[in-house]
Amino acid sequence: MEEITNTEENKSLYEISFIQEGENEGVPKKVIEKHGGQIVEDKPLVRIRFAYPIKKQTQGFFGVMRFCIDPLKVGLIDADLKFEKEVLRAIIVQFSEKDKNEEAALEGQENRLRRGKFVRTERKPGYEPALSNEALEKKIEEILQ
Repeated sequence: MEEITNTEENKSLYEISFIQEGENEGVPKKVIEKHGGQIVEDKPLVRIRFAYPIKKQTQGFFGVMRFCIDPLKVGLIDADLKFEKEVLRAIIVQFSEKDKNEEAALEGQENRLRRGKFVRTERKPGYEPALSNEALEKKIEEILQ
């Protein structure tokens, strides 16, 4: 059986989203680096209020990180995070080139919306927009005549 070495060629890009009790950003980062992962992007933590209590907590901090690591070690990171008392929830997903393109498109739409420009969406053939109250009344009058 061949031994798989930890080279750049067999590393993949992953994204972890997590919720933790405290504002200490180092908990998931330490676990990832412990297993040989390299942090690519680390977004700041955001305080959130939960819709329902998680481990008797009603609020926490949400964070997202992207990192490169050998795919065989992702399970170890997931298992270690389950034993960290400060991390309430965590999910790791593989990040692909398609995700980067979709994310860029969504960011572009968000930027246009912030600037006050509306994003035009594609409409199916035969689609008619909803009528205003006045237009609806006129149409009803036309039908009744």
